[in-house]
Amino acid sequence: MPSDRQDPQKESSRTSSQSESIPVTDIRQRTDISIFLDPALRTNPFGHNISAEHIYRRAERIAAAVHLLTGHMPNAEPVRDLARKESIALLNHALGLRSELRAAGSESFKQTQASIRKLISLIRLLGISGYTSAQNTETLVDALDELGALLTSSQRSQLAEDTFLTRDELTPRRSEPARDSQTISSRSSQRREVRMKVSGVSIKDRLIRDTGVDGRSAGARAERIVDILRSGGILGIKDIASNLPEYSEKMIQRELAALVERNTVKKLGAKRWSKYTLL
Repeated sequence: MPSDRQDPQKESSRTSSQSESIPVTDIRQRTDISIFLDPALRTNPFGHNISAEHIYRRAERIAAAVHLLTGHMPNAEPVRDLARKESIALLNHALGLRSELRAAGSESFKQTQASIRKLISLIRLLGISGYTSAQNTETLVDALDELGALLTSSQRSQLAEDTFLTRDELTPRRSEPARDSQTISSRSSQRREVRMKVSGVSIKDRLIRDTGVDGRSAGARAERIVDILRSGGILGIKDIASNLPEYSEKMIQRELAALVERNTVKKLGAKRWSKYTLL
């Protein structure tokens, strides 16, 4: 008669084989920050303060990375709790920038700056203690340092992000005379002439002219790039792009080329080793 009791060794081996069969991709997906932070949200407490929103989103990713890197550490390790608590404090300070980013003597600005510097020290201590690898330590410290540079450049910028002007608002309306057949035919011929002239312009020239017409977008990009170079000194395209996550590197490269042509910025080096500084 068969026994109902199972062999403990067989049960142990079955459990072990089941745990080994879990694919590695599942574990990676559980620790992928982007899964939790990339989805768009409808809640936006920052309004038109785009700079403060970018600072907060970066702080949010850094806080998530701190919790991820310290998840394997013993609960009794003091640096683990200090790093986690400080990353949460960084979120609170960054949230306060929504109304105090450019205010004189802003406490939120000072607290955010101090919190960034403290976190850099704590992450370095984690690396020295052997809890995080040298690569992860360097990556997180660089991210915090870049966040500090973004905070400083955004605070120095004098852009009024909550004020938008359109060409229609700046162009006075003129009373038009009554249209007759001659007026209509002359305007049609003018439009055809304009189309012919535009068709003869290269795509690159049209792109530069189009971005120049939109003063709010092109002018804002150029001014922010100038602010970053003013606070950072000599920087490469990647350094500038890290402070402007909403723009692609190619767009920033085009803006830099236009600034160099206007003798606002000086280009040093060639190709991918190029660096830029203010004249």
